Amino acid sequence: MGKKYIIELEDKPFHKDGDFLCRVKGFNSLVFDMTGIGMLTPYTEPDLKKVRKEAYKEGREDGIKDGMCEAWEASKKIINMPFEERRKIFVECLIQKIHSIYTASEAIEKIRQYEQRQEEIQVGDEVATDAGNRASVLYENPDGTQAFVFKSDGTAAWWTKSALHRTGRNFPEVATILEKMRGEQDG
Repeated sequence: MGKKYIIELEDKPFHKDGDFLCRVKGFNSLVFDMTGIGMLTPYTEPDLKKVRKEAYKEGREDGIKDGMCEAWEASKKIINMPFEERRKIFVECLIQKIHSIYTASEAIEKIRQYEQRQEEIQVGDEVATDAGNRASVLYENPDGTQAFVFKSDGTAAWWTKSALHRTGRNFPEVATILEKMRGEQDG
C-alpha cells in the first residue's frame, strides 16, 4: 500500500471545464508533479491506545480538580451559613459534625436540594410580577402552573407562576391559618 497524505482544500471551489474544483492550500497549480508531492508530509495513523490513555488521564485530572473545587465551595458555604440554616439542611449544626457525618458529595447534594427548595414558590411567600404587583401565595394549582394569591387590597386572583418571582418576604401566618382551617374541616 502506498503512502497516505493529508491535504487541506481551500474553502471556495471554482468552475473549470464544466467541473467544480478546489485548490489545495499552499499550492498554486491543480496538478502536482512528483516534486510537489514530495513536499507533503506522509499521514501516520495515531496510536489510538495512547490517545485514549492520555484523554482518560486528562479527563480524570480535570474531574478531580473540578470535584475538589466543588467540595471546597460547599465547605465554605457550610462554614459561612447561619447556625439555624445548617440545622435545617443537615439536622446537625456543628461544622465538625457535618464534615464527619457527610461525604463531600452528600453535603453538596443536601445544599443543592435546600437551595432548590428555597427557590420554589410556597404558601405564604410574597411574590411579584414584572409590572410590580405583589401578593402572598395561598395555593398552587395541581399542575403547578398557577398560584392563587391574596393581594394587599383584599382581593384574590390566579396568577401564572412562570411570570412570578419571590421577593424574599414570607408570611408564615398565611400557611398557619390555612393549615388550621384544614384541621378544623377534618375534625
